[in-house]
Amino acid sequence: KQVKPGMDLSKVVLPTFILEPRSMLEKLSDAFSHTELLLAIPKVEDPVERMVAVVRWYMSSFYIRPKGVKKPYNPIIGETFRCAWDGDAESDSPTKGRTYLVAEQTSHHPPISCFYAANRACEVVVSGAIKFGSSFYGTYTRAILKGYMSMVLTGREGERYTLTYPDTDAKGFILGPLTMEMVGKVQIVCEKTGLVTDMAFKGKPMMWGEYNVVTGTIKRAGESKALYTVDGKWDRKLMIKEVATKQEEVLFDPVGRTRRAMLKPTWEEMGKMESNKLWKAVGEAIVAGD
Repeated sequence: KQVKPGMDLSKVVLPTFILEPRSMLEKLSDAFSHTELLLAIPKVEDPVERMVAVVRWYMSSFYIRPKGVKKPYNPIIGETFRCAWDGDAESDSPTKGRTYLVAEQTSHHPPISCFYAANRACEVVVSGAIKFGSSFYGTYTRAILKGYMSMVLTGREGERYTLTYPDTDAKGFILGPLTMEMVGKVQIVCEKTGLVTDMAFKGKPMMWGEYNVVTGTIKRAGESKALYTVDGKWDRKLMIKEVATKQEEVLFDPVGRTRRAMLKPTWEEMGKMESNKLWKAVGEAIVAGD
């Protein structure tokens, strides 16, 4: 009764069963769960293959999600989250060093989350700002992510990649089953190399089709012919095909992969505005069903 088609859901009180027990700031860290893929990018010499490596890393986090339809907490203004991931210990490893991430809620109305991640040893920096919105469309809700993510390869004269985000639909509130899908078009652009990746996250049609389908192309800017095509599911196996040779291989498959262990500050090291401290009691109550 609180909602009407087309309305913004930011002021709607949600039932606790739909909440994921962590802040949206912490959820941003999912993008860095496979830092070995991120840290390998600067070492790829060929610019087209480097774009392929960027796409591989970008697609490596979407499969990470809770069971069912869940929404993380809305961060409060001034809230922060920080963590890190260790790379390989060998000094000559291309994925060495420690990757640091810090995120902060810089605005509440509208909700805007900013983040900065860096691994100086591997010469890669990732930053971004995301404005979150949501709408109700009668039979489903849509979480709308406006903003960008920027990756800079500092060892390659500041080569920059700009990446956008898909939206998320929650369906099944009326007819069931409850499902979450990524939808919409995203783009990865590198002006220096003149390469553009277009990806389409496709929602399942009502009566037929499959869930979680994604397709894409890698092209040179201004050209219609694709260098590579991407096809598969964002929560399972993704394949990539070189158009000229018709050779196809796995771009990313989460099966059998281990996520890098996340390192967090100790309780004593955390400030009072850090996500894990702010939401501790709420998270414990949700997990306990209280």
